[in-house]
Amino acid sequence: MSVVWVVGIDMGMISKAYKAELNPTNSQITLFRRHLGSSRFIYNWALDNRICNNLVRKSMNYLDDEIEIDGHVIKTYEYITLKIGKKKISFAIYENLTKFDQSAELTQYKKEIDWLKEPDAMTLVASIGDLDKAYQNFFKRIEKGDNKLGYPKFKSRRNDKSFHVHYQSTELHGRYLKLGKIGRVKIKDHGYLPDTKYNSVTISTTGNKWFVSVQVDEEINNPEFNNERIIGIDVGVKSFATLSDGTIYDHPMPYKRNLRKMRRVQKSMSRSMLKNGGRDEKNIFIKNWTPTKNFLKEKNEISRIQYKIKKIREDFIHKTTTEIINNYDIICVEGLKIKNMTKKKKGIGKRGRGANRAMLDQGWGEFVRQLKYKAEWYGKIVLVVDTFFPSTKMCSRCGNIKDSIKLTERTYRCEKCGAEINRDLNASHNLMIVAAGLSETLNACGDGSAGPMLKTTIHGHDVIVEVFGSSGTTTVKQEPGISEVIT
Repeated sequence: MSVVWVVGIDMGMISKAYKAELNPTNSQITLFRRHLGSSRFIYNWALDNRICNNLVRKSMNYLDDEIEIDGHVIKTYEYITLKIGKKKISFAIYENLTKFDQSAELTQYKKEIDWLKEPDAMTLVASIGDLDKAYQNFFKRIEKGDNKLGYPKFKSRRNDKSFHVHYQSTELHGRYLKLGKIGRVKIKDHGYLPDTKYNSVTISTTGNKWFVSVQVDEEINNPEFNNERIIGIDVGVKSFATLSDGTIYDHPMPYKRNLRKMRRVQKSMSRSMLKNGGRDEKNIFIKNWTPTKNFLKEKNEISRIQYKIKKIREDFIHKTTTEIINNYDIICVEGLKIKNMTKKKKGIGKRGRGANRAMLDQGWGEFVRQLKYKAEWYGKIVLVVDTFFPSTKMCSRCGNIKDSIKLTERTYRCEKCGAEINRDLNASHNLMIVAAGLSETLNACGDGSAGPMLKTTIHGHDVIVEVFGSSGTTTVKQEPGISEVIT
C-alpha cells in the first residue's frame, strides 16, 4: 500500500520577470540607440582596461613593481594612457582591478568624452557590472574544469542588443513607462507590467521592435502537494512530448514552416550584396561596403521571420509547461545532452542534417528549464534522470533491455514478455516508474537550486536522478533498498 501525503506550502517570495513591447517615438528610438552604443562602448573600454591592467601587472612582477613606458616609470595605482594599435586607452594600474575601481575611473573618463554625459549614468555603470559578472562566470568555469572557458569578449554592434536603465527612476504611469533621461515611453502591451517596485530594468531590441524587461519580487501561495500525481515525460521529434497517461503534445515546428521563406529572403539579400559590391567575384565579404536600402529591407525581413519563429516556439513551450505543472506534482524527464546529439559527423548527409535541424527546432532544453523554475515557483518536484538511462530500450512491463532500437521502429516489441506498445509511451512509462519509486522517498519541500543526486533501482538496473523542486530545504527519507543519496 502506497503512502500518500498532502502538504500545504506556505506563501513565499519569488523573483519574476515581465517583458513588454514598447511603442517609442523616433526621437526616443534615437535615445535608445545612443544608450545602446554608449553601454557597448563602456563595456569594451572596461574590458580593454582589465586586459591591459593584467598585462602590465605581469610585467611589473618582474621589475620590482615598476615598469618604464615611453620614458616614464609607472608604479602601482598610477593613471596612464597607452597606445595599443590605433587606439589610445586610458586606465589605472591596480593590483586587483574590481568593478568599483572601474566605476571610479569612469567618472574621470567621462570628463574626456563629452557624449558619454548624454546617457543615464547608471546605464554606463551597469555595463561595468555586466563585465564583472562575465569575469565571475569565467572563473567559475575554470574551477569546474570546463573545456570551453569562454573568456569575456568585446561586444560588436551587430550582436549587442540591450542596455540597463536605473530601476529606481523607472515608474509606471498607466500606458506610459518613465525611463530616467529617456522620459515617458508608450507601452504597446498595456496592463501587463506590474505597478510595483522594480529590481532591474532592461531595454532590448529585436529587428525593429523595442522591449522592456522588469524584474520584481512577488508573493505566491503554492497549492497542496500530492505525491500520487506523478507523470513521466518522453520528448521526441515525431511528438514533442508524450506523457505516461497517454497525452501527446505536437510541436508547431516554426523553423521548418518558415524555412522556405527565410531561404528566399537570404538568397535575395546575398544577390543584392554581390550586385552592389558587397562581395567580390570570389564571394568574399568586403568590410567597408555600404549596405543598400534593399539590403537593409531584406535584413529586417529576416529578423522579423526569426523573431516570429522564436515567439511561436516560446508560446508553445510556456503553455505546455504551465499545463503540466498545474496538473501534476512529481514530474520525471530524461536528461538529454542535446549538444552531443546534434554534433556534426562526417558523411552525415542531408538526411542527418534534417534530423539535427528538427531536434534543434524542438527546444527541449528550454522545456526542461521552464519545468524546473516553475516547479520551484509552485511547489512541485521535477526529477531529471541520468542521460544513460535506457528509457527507450527498456520494456516498461518486464524490464528487458534491447541491444538496439532503430528510429524507424515506432512500436516497441518485447521479445521476452511479448508486450507491444508505442515506443514514446513505453519510454514515458519507464520514467514514471522511476518517479513512483522515489515518490515516498522525497519530501514535498524540495530544493530547486542544486537538488540532491539520488540513486534508485528500477527492474534491477541502477538509475541516478537529480531533484529540482520547491523552495525550502530538501530532506530525503532513507528507505532501505529503495534509494540512496549520492554526495
